[in-house]
Amino acid sequence: MRRHGFTLIELLVVVAIIALLIAILLPSLNRARDAARAVVCLSNQRQWVMIGSMYAADNQSKMVSSDTGFNLPAYSWVLTPQPAPPSETEQHLRDGKLWRYHQNVELYHCPAAINDYLRNYSINNYLNGFYTIGGHRPLAKLSDFRRPNLTLAWLDEYDPRGFNWGSFGLSPTGSSWTDWPAGWHLDGNVHSFVDGHAEHYIFRDPATSQIAAAFTPAPGSPDLEYFQRIIGIQ
Repeated sequence: MRRHGFTLIELLVVVAIIALLIAILLPSLNRARDAARAVVCLSNQRQWVMIGSMYAADNQSKMVSSDTGFNLPAYSWVLTPQPAPPSETEQHLRDGKLWRYHQNVELYHCPAAINDYLRNYSINNYLNGFYTIGGHRPLAKLSDFRRPNLTLAWLDEYDPRGFNWGSFGLSPTGSSWTDWPAGWHLDGNVHSFVDGHAEHYIFRDPATSQIAAAFTPAPGSPDLEYFQRIIGIQ
């Protein structure tokens, strides 16, 4: 009696074909996964703008403070006690002035983040902050914004010090980053604007996604120039 089945060579051919198909499809699947994460991040940041608007409506049009507990703890969106602890806890989020509008820890976290920080989002330093950079004053009220559709609100930020300090600081002039945007979304950054829309910005300079320290020089970088334009100096 003859037995019917695959030969070893035929099995190897089938395995090779399956491996080839996986190799072809895997990059597409990864990009689809990354695109889905960007959609979630866009939604998160639109919600932050809406939450910030709710706070302003309850406080005579005054924005929540981007100062994270150094000088204006009574108005901070999240609180960072001093001296700063080695990591952020949920209590630091609960102590912020926006917690009562949502009470959702997941809303602070970018799904594409490469670290395990509790919070990956930071607010624009110029939104009712304490510090000024380059002699420009922060914008305290919604009426201060002449171009809310071009003014940065929240963004993905990577801070290597153990957790984000809460606000994104950048000089409107010069040729180096102060803080810098995270490049977790297909070598790009997700951020929102004061008018409520959010966007997925793809870095034009490959060096931007490789930044690892504050005050990194970036002369002529189109990405640096872009973020200098949208930080909101009116």
